Amino acid sequence: MKYIKLLFIALVIVGAVSLLLFITNSRGEGSKAGVQSSIAKKFETEIIDLCKDGKWNQQSYKNLESKINTFAKDGNLQIGEKNSLCLFLYTESCKSLFESADKMFKQTSYPANKITTLEASLKFLEGLKAGSNSNLTQGLSMFYEYKTILACCSFSSKASYSNPLKKFSAGTAESMKGRIQNMKYYKSHFSNNPTIRAKIDNLASNLSRAESEYYMNLEKCVEANFYKIKKASSEWQALEQADKDYERFKTISTNQAATSKLYNFLNGNH
Repeated sequence: MKYIKLLFIALVIVGAVSLLLFITNSRGEGSKAGVQSSIAKKFETEIIDLCKDGKWNQQSYKNLESKINTFAKDGNLQIGEKNSLCLFLYTESCKSLFESADKMFKQTSYPANKITTLEASLKFLEGLKAGSNSNLTQGLSMFYEYKTILACCSFSSKASYSNPLKKFSAGTAESMKGRIQNMKYYKSHFSNNPTIRAKIDNLASNLSRAESEYYMNLEKCVEANFYKIKKASSEWQALEQADKDYERFKTISTNQAATSKLYNFLNGNH
């Protein structure tokens, strides 16, 4: 008899726990945002619709968030549901934009207007400081890697006068190529783009050309500085500084034509 009573008590406890779990799991059933009221669920539907591929935009986000806050302020929406909806709006937006970036960077080309819009949208969400979100982090990382690739593949040949003259410095093509190919999203995304692959394949030749042009431009800077000193003081002082510049130039220049041009300039051809 004692065991029967214990068994009965155990069944009652199990039943109570099961009922509690059922009630807990039923709350917000059918609602991704975990809301129950009809007004809140209507907002949830609007959020889901906004976050469909290609529909998201900053102004609609702001308008919807403002609308949710207004309804809560007027007493038409509970504070708890308002908070749930605002969080849902943020997280779904992060997910939507990440998926858009993920899809775009896997393609063979990237529309310029979409690049600009997507990056601005991700920056907008980041600026809200609404909390850490893995989708937002990954989306921003993709753009960081994309811009890093472009920077690694672009070399400036612009030169300016300084004392002492500055050596061309852009790293080696091999190290830049390795850095790009070891990026998290290179193999899965950026390598699908033939334009990016071509930039990487031509790194060595483009770097060499930029370096050669740099020293040609630097040689012109030395000449310009000569005339500047000559005008401000005397030709003797201008030549004295130009001679010093030449000594530095011939140790750093990899462009023999530019070195010879500066030598001829200093030896009476100015």
